[in-house]
Amino acid sequence: MAMRPGLKLEQVIEKEAQNRISNNVYLTRKSKQKGIDYFEFGVCTPRIIIGQNDPPLIKYICIDGVFSASAKREDHRLAIALPDRKEIADKFQEKRGGLIRRAENILVDSFGDQLIQIPKVQNGMNPIKEILLALHDLGEIPVSDLRARMDIARTEHYLRFLQDLKFVHRKGDVVYPGNELTKYDAADLDPGPKILKDVLLHGFRYLTENLKIYILTPYLELSSAYYLQSYYAEKLLKLDHREIARHYEDMYGRNRQKPAYQTYANLVEMRQAHILQGEHGIFSGFEAPFSHFSEEMAAKP
Repeated sequence: MAMRPGLKLEQVIEKEAQNRISNNVYLTRKSKQKGIDYFEFGVCTPRIIIGQNDPPLIKYICIDGVFSASAKREDHRLAIALPDRKEIADKFQEKRGGLIRRAENILVDSFGDQLIQIPKVQNGMNPIKEILLALHDLGEIPVSDLRARMDIARTEHYLRFLQDLKFVHRKGDVVYPGNELTKYDAADLDPGPKILKDVLLHGFRYLTENLKIYILTPYLELSSAYYLQSYYAEKLLKLDHREIARHYEDMYGRNRQKPAYQTYANLVEMRQAHILQGEHGIFSGFEAPFSHFSEEMAAKP
């Protein structure tokens, strides 16, 4: 394309990217290598948030570093190379997924104590709880005892997981407490909640991705669906349970769609665990964890 007189190169590149791709792209950084100018772009996308007793709110969520363009001067013309829209869309979804995972990490840190109070989460964590509590008191467990409780493959998965987190140490066919487990007070008669919280903090991804324990997933994802919208709105929102479900499906995909009664039941369980509060199908969050969540989300990752 021909250079326009009076315009800086950055302005020309940004305008061309907006013309070819979308008005919602913006220039974030410029660099130069071997005579070629490189430009990094972010992408903004609108979100509509409908809180109770509030007018609909439109917020633009902007994510930096989604794609790059290059420009090279050739005589009096400018050769601009841009990725195609599908590549940009895929990268945007990847970046957005990273943002959501970051939100989940912060929420596990903020609500670990509350999450392990949910009965279904406790049941899903029982095998791990039994191993660690027994080791805490007894000092060792024969692997054969664990295999009597579960099959060989699952036993090995649990032990590898707990070894990676340094909660157990295995020597031959006997399991011993690892460095992380020995830090708990031996005189504590009920260290279970503290231990399980630490296991969740350090290993909840492994639980779902390797051990296929998904019992934490709906509560963590619904927490993210609520608290992220409040973060975008810059205040704690009161959201109808259907509005939370809408954001949940938008964030995690329609394959996560489930009956409304099931989502509502999960939200009630979260209210009972003091992750959310509210009544009659309207839910809101808590100020202190929301403030911490907002600070962590605003900080550079």
